[in-house]
Parts: sequence; structure tokens; C-alpha cells
Amino acid sequence: MLLFIRTANKWLLSAAILSFAATALHLIVGTPELMQPIYTSNTPAVSKATAQVMWNGIALLCVVSGGVLLYASIKPKIAVEISAAVILIFVGMTALFVLTGLSQFGEISSLPQWQFFGLLPLLTIIGLVRNRARGA
Repeated sequence: MLLFIRTANKWLLSAAILSFAATALHLIVGTPELMQPIYTSNTPAVSKATAQVMWNGIALLCVVSGGVLLYASIKPKIAVEISAAVILIFVGMTALFVLTGLSQFGEISSLPQWQFFGLLPLLTIIGLVRNRARGA
């Protein structure tokens, strides 16, 4: 385990850990705060089920992305190829949160999730640049 930590790209490893931590936060804190009101509302059952699938789909996306970034952290020769989609997805998610915050509330602090979605691709890009600087 120590060898893994010593040889892994610390930036990509940090991005992976952030993705896993965000998944836990999403499920443990977010579900009661955001999904419970939907579950107990008069919203049609199909809408509730669709919201649940979308909610859990974000958790799945974060777990898979964390796994991809963890693998990329120890495979510098293919890190760019396997990280590119993660970067694009999370840049897109950042844009969605920022634009939705602006259009719905006139500001971005009501939907602070953009900070996570923005930090993850930033850490990933720094890690990829570091790989390149090392000649990987």
C-alpha cells in the first residue's frame, strides 16, 4: 500500500479520493436533505422514481470516475486517454450547476456543488500536466 501511495500521481490520486468522498457526502448528507422531500411529496410516482434514478446515477458517475482516476494515478502512459471523459463530464456538470444557479437564483451559492465538480477536473488536469512534465 505504501508503494502504491509513493508511486501514484498525487494529483490524480487526490482527484480520485475527492470523487469517492463526494459520493459519500452525496448519499449520506444529500439524500435526506434533497431526496427525502421528493419522496414524501405528492409528486407522481414516475417522477419520484426518475429523480431517484438520476440521484443514484450521479453517485454511480462519481464512483466510476473515482475508479478511473485511481487507475490513471498509477498508469501515467494512458492517464490522458482514460481521464479525458472524466474531465469533460465534470466540466459539464460544473457548467450546469453554475448556469442553473444563475438562471434560477441569480447567484451560484445556492448550488455549491459546482465547487466539487470544478475542483475535480482541475486536480485531474494538474496531475496530467505533472505526468507530462515527468516524461510519462
